Amino acid sequence: MDKWLANNTVAKGVALAVAFMLWFILHTDFGGRTAEAPPVYGERWLYDVPVRVLHDDGAEAEAKPERVKVRLFGTAQAMEAVRAADVVAVADVRGRSTGRHAVSLLVAGLPPGVVGTSDPRTVQVNVVRQGEARLPVAVRLGRPEAPEAWKALPPDARVTVTPSEVRLSGPESAVRAAKGAYALLPPERWPEAEAKGRLGGVEAPLVAVDAEGRPLSLRLEPAAVRLDVVLGTVTAVLPVELQLTGAPADGYQVLAVRVTPATVRVKGSPEVLAKLKTVPAGPLSIAGARADVVAKVPLHLPPGVASADGSQVEAAVGIGPREGEATFTVPLKAPAPPGHTVVVQGDVQSVEIVVRGDPSAVQAIRPEALRAILPTAGLSAGSYTLAPAIDLPPGVTLVRMTPPAVDVEIRPAPEAAEPAVPASGEGSDGSRRP
Repeated sequence: MDKWLANNTVAKGVALAVAFMLWFILHTDFGGRTAEAPPVYGERWLYDVPVRVLHDDGAEAEAKPERVKVRLFGTAQAMEAVRAADVVAVADVRGRSTGRHAVSLLVAGLPPGVVGTSDPRTVQVNVVRQGEARLPVAVRLGRPEAPEAWKALPPDARVTVTPSEVRLSGPESAVRAAKGAYALLPPERWPEAEAKGRLGGVEAPLVAVDAEGRPLSLRLEPAAVRLDVVLGTVTAVLPVELQLTGAPADGYQVLAVRVTPATVRVKGSPEVLAKLKTVPAGPLSIAGARADVVAKVPLHLPPGVASADGSQVEAAVGIGPREGEATFTVPLKAPAPPGHTVVVQGDVQSVEIVVRGDPSAVQAIRPEALRAILPTAGLSAGSYTLAPAIDLPPGVTLVRMTPPAVDVEIRPAPEAAEPAVPASGEGSDGSRRP
């Protein structure tokens, strides 16, 4: 064959022509262009690329870490078109349930001809799906910050809640755990309700609670409701009135009466309590007593009224010798300090005194012997308010004095006038002497 080609000139020409045609085809662009050089590829790193989480409507999602680094690969020409601000790492959790998920990242925001991979390849995404519910409102007495002190209203309390239902929204798990919504009536308003039997127009904040009554962090619409409270019973604080029977022994008397507690809280219908001014207690007998009498005595309440402070009180009656009492009008004396005069303001000339003591000592007092002396001794000129001193016999005490004090002014006494001495050469009649 090789020999045939060597000796055949025609065959040689045909071979040469075919080779030229193949060269021409390989080196000629039939569209009028010449062949391009092979592309140049390169890589690049981007740092601090944000992670964007795609989630369902009504859900919340958070990725950890929130930023990653990205390796880019592509042609040099395409790499020049990369804008770092457009590049994101996408974590798609659409359709995922509530919980923590490992999610692969997809690099987006790249021009054609460039591909990217993230480091790390996956992130942890916490998905919280949102939910909502509607619940009726119940009422509790308490403050939002002290759930351990919340308590229900008395059974006889009739409460109107406006609106009576609340809409809860928030994390799906918390919404499922919500078993109630409480309107919290401020405790400081409750005494007013107990006293008046009603309470109107109170704005009470709302809080969602679980089955154990513990507060939950949820959004509530509305955040507060209006409360109108009507009580079947009201509470009043009334003084205790002790009923005594009998009289102390001859020569003795009642000196004091004390009841502990002096007042009690009672509950009953508003109509009954409106007529009740005191709470009777006793009776306690002091017949023939010569010393103090102390005993527990029962309270006596009308039907439908109950005491919130127990059914008994302690009564103490002080017994002592009988004392006499008398009233006297006593002239007022205002001795002047040496070289001074005393002026009593208001022209007060006497005081009225009430004395008490042993009956025989009181009866022995002679009114004309009593004096009310103002303590002016040793005082200098000026204005003073002085309490008169009363000298009483032994066994007698001063109960009160009217007036209890007197305003006085102490002034220097005017000096005595001296006779004029005639001038030399003049007579006593003003005429001049020879």
